[in-house]
Amino acid sequence: MVTTEELLAQVEDRVGPIRGDVGIDPTFIDDFPTPLDLAIADKPAYGKPNHLIKVEAALLKAWYDKESTAISMASRWGKSETVVYFLAWLYAQYPELKIMIVSYNQKLSTKFTRNVKRVIERFSPNIMDPDKQTHEYFETKAGGFLLSTSPDGTASGYGAGIVIFDDLLKNPAEALSPTTQEKHREYFEGVASARLEPFCLNDDYETYYDPFIIGIGTLYSTMDLLNSFHEWFESICIPALNDKDESNWPERWTTKALHDKREHMSSSLWNAMYMATPVARGGNLFKEHWLIAETSYPHDWRKMGLFVDPAVSTKNGADNTAITLVKLLPDNRIYVERLWTHKKTVFGNIDFIASLYQTYKPNILRIEDVGFANALVEGLNKRGIPAVGWKPGQRDKNTRIISQLEAPLETSLLCFHPSVLEDKIFRDEYLRFPASPHDDTLDVLAIAVESMYEREKKVEMFLGVA
Repeated sequence: MVTTEELLAQVEDRVGPIRGDVGIDPTFIDDFPTPLDLAIADKPAYGKPNHLIKVEAALLKAWYDKESTAISMASRWGKSETVVYFLAWLYAQYPELKIMIVSYNQKLSTKFTRNVKRVIERFSPNIMDPDKQTHEYFETKAGGFLLSTSPDGTASGYGAGIVIFDDLLKNPAEALSPTTQEKHREYFEGVASARLEPFCLNDDYETYYDPFIIGIGTLYSTMDLLNSFHEWFESICIPALNDKDESNWPERWTTKALHDKREHMSSSLWNAMYMATPVARGGNLFKEHWLIAETSYPHDWRKMGLFVDPAVSTKNGADNTAITLVKLLPDNRIYVERLWTHKKTVFGNIDFIASLYQTYKPNILRIEDVGFANALVEGLNKRGIPAVGWKPGQRDKNTRIISQLEAPLETSLLCFHPSVLEDKIFRDEYLRFPASPHDDTLDVLAIAVESMYEREKKVEMFLGVA
C-alpha cells in the first residue's frame, strides 16, 4: 500500500518550477503537498482512506510519468471527487494545462468542471481568467483550459494534453448495449484521440510531453471502453470488499451494509457495481440452472396477469409479438404458466388476445405502450376487454430485462410451467442474452415481473439499476 509519506516524497522530488506571473501562489504546494491534502482542507471529513490513497497514487504516477492509466472501483466510492481535487491541484501549479473531461452525458461532465472550478476559486483563484468562464468550460490566465463534454457532444477546435474519461456508463445495462459500445469506441477513436496533443510546462517550449488518458469509473463489462483501457494502460481495480470479505472503506461503508447490499442484489450486478469484476459478455448472462420447472400445478394464487409485448410486422426476421400468462403465488413466487410468440397483424393480435382473455380471465391485462399499442388497446376495449397500455419504469430494454429478471431468476422466485422451458424461441433468447438478435420473450417477462411486484414489499429487489 502506498503511504502518505511516500507520496509526499514523490511530490517534493518532482514538483516543477513555480511562476508568479499567471496567478500561481508559490506557497500552494507547501500548504497542499498532495491532492488529498487539498481535499481535506476543502472538506475536513474527507480524510485519507486507504483506497483513495491508492487512487491518488495512480493519478500522481500517471502525471509524473505522463502515461495513460485506468482506475476502477465501486460506485459512490469517491473516485470522481478525488479526480476533481487532483485536477484543481494540478491547475494550481500548472495553469497552462489543457484538459478535456468526458462523462456519459453533458450534465454530469459539466458538474465535474463546475466542481473543479469551485475548488480552484477557493484555493488558487488568481489563476482563473474571469472573462473566459462558462458552465462547460473555463480558461486560466496562462491559456490553459478545462472542457467538459460527452460522447454526444463535440470537442472540435480543441487540443488537450490530458483527456479524462469519467463514468462513461450510467449502469451495467448500458455496458451490455452493442449500440452504446460502438458509440463510445467511435468517439474514442474518431474524436477524443484526435484531440490529444503533446504539451509543454512552465513556458519551456523545448520540452514537450506525450499526451495521455485517464479512464476512471465502474468496470461493468468486459466489452466496454474502460475494460479496454485496463488492457492497454497501467491500471488498478479496487473492490468494495477485500480478501477477508471486509469493507475497503469502513469509515463510510460498513461491512454489514455491504453484505446487506450483496444479499439483495444479483451476483453479476453486485460484482459489476461493487467488486470491479465485469459482467461476462457473449451470452449466458442468465444461467440455465436458474430455470426452475414447477411440476405441480398451483391451484392458489393472489393475482393473475396477461402481458403483451406487441409487434406488427409479419416478415421473417422481424420481432415477434410475445405474450405471457403469469400468476403471483401465495409464497410471493411468480409462476409463468404460458408463453406465446407469433407474427400477426394488429387485427390478428386483437383476436388472439381477446380469446386468451376469455379463456383465462386475468386480473390484469397490460400491453407495452409502443407506437401501435393504442390500436390494440382500443380494439380490445371496444369488445369490452379492460386492456390498458403501460409504460415500463425503465425504458431501456436491456436495463429493464436485467433489473427485473436477474434477481428473481437467481433466487428461484421465478418458476415456469415445463412447457415454457421447452419453448425453443424462449430458450434461445434466454441463453444467448444479451447477444441474441431478439429478446421479445425476455422483455414480456420483465414487464410481467415489474407489474406483478409493483405493489409488493419486495419490489426494491427488482426495480431499476443504480
